[in-house]
Amino acid sequence: MISAALILLLAAAGLPSASLSSASQAPAQESAPSAALDALLSQDPGRALEAAELAVMLLGVEPKAVAQWLADMDQALRETQSTTARRAHLERLLVQTRQVPELIEGFIARPELPALARAHALAVGIEVLRTGRRPVDFRTLTDLLRATGDLPSEAAGSANQALRHCMREFASLRLFSHYGLEQLYLQTPAALSCAVLDGVAQSEDAEFAAQGLARLLGSVPESDPAVLNRLHLTLQAHLAGSAPSIADRVETFLQDPRPFARQEAAACLGRTGARSHVEALIERLGDDSTTVRSAAQTALHQLTGMSLPPDPDRWRQWFARQLEWWQARGQGRLDELSLATRSEQLKILREVCTKRLYHEEVSAYLSDLLDGDDPQTKCLALSALGTLRSPSALGLVRTFEHDPAPSVREAARAALRSYQQGEGTLPRRPAQGPR
Repeated sequence: MISAALILLLAAAGLPSASLSSASQAPAQESAPSAALDALLSQDPGRALEAAELAVMLLGVEPKAVAQWLADMDQALRETQSTTARRAHLERLLVQTRQVPELIEGFIARPELPALARAHALAVGIEVLRTGRRPVDFRTLTDLLRATGDLPSEAAGSANQALRHCMREFASLRLFSHYGLEQLYLQTPAALSCAVLDGVAQSEDAEFAAQGLARLLGSVPESDPAVLNRLHLTLQAHLAGSAPSIADRVETFLQDPRPFARQEAAACLGRTGARSHVEALIERLGDDSTTVRSAAQTALHQLTGMSLPPDPDRWRQWFARQLEWWQARGQGRLDELSLATRSEQLKILREVCTKRLYHEEVSAYLSDLLDGDDPQTKCLALSALGTLRSPSALGLVRTFEHDPAPSVREAARAALRSYQQGEGTLPRRPAQGPR
């Protein structure tokens, strides 16, 4: 496939006839092109190498071989024992290599090119861009995807893997804005859209990835369920906690006609939602879909810590009682904490720790109790935080694992065990989510 694709690509690019002739005579195997590429790293060809000639050589091998060659070049540039002449040659070679994606962009959109040829050329271009790790490389990647046009799923081949790896690295380095990600996604062929989502979801910067995926919701409506799924997986990679900018975008999908979208929206709200989203989740307990009802029940437990039966009426009654308590006496009881005697503090804590709808507010007051020097007060506050399991307070609890007072250290560890026992409070990333 590569030899035929290469001939077509060279013809479309309008490269010199000698290049086309040598390509047409190239053997089907890629050992000769690979050897020629390796030779470029070890010795100067003695003349200026044109970017078009280098493009011919790179297009003649598999994308994995291109990635390895680029890694070898990077390693050679890092070697301190390289001579000045060799380093100068490698730097010139790097400059020419960085021009290859633009050359590919110039002819990859030709309608006469078979889909397999376009996918192969795209994968090669992506591998080159991936090693640059510059914002300009992300912009060129967007242009490449736009130029590629439609690709059948069966032809995408190695372009999927190259794009997924590239997006993971670019997202980890924050080489693009969320607006830029949206523009790239709009230009991505449908056969490669999952590669974009998977790459972003696998980023080492989960917070940046989650915000970016949330931005994609609504951009391509038919892919919203897949976006919600990757957002859910991304949120599992770091501590759950209220994220209004994400949760508010997600909440609307609880009304989506597609059950999988509603299910994933509920799962996302379990990670990022707040008190304002509880009522919408309670309504989903009456959903026609079993999986949606289950996801809503899990999300409600994650947001409130409550393990009520999946009965909408029971949840509505509980919700109403919580609101009534807060309006009637909740704020006043919390205000009494700092000045109350220890026995009165214990009484107040027993009351407020049952009001899990307001765990954020209660946790904030408990955090104030940890500022003092009294170990017993700290133990009371840590025990209460372990009962509430508010995600926003987890980091604070961890800081007391090494407190000078043994009783405080043990209280902190007991609270952390309580966090670990709470479903979904300390999430782990699954190895791979469904496409």
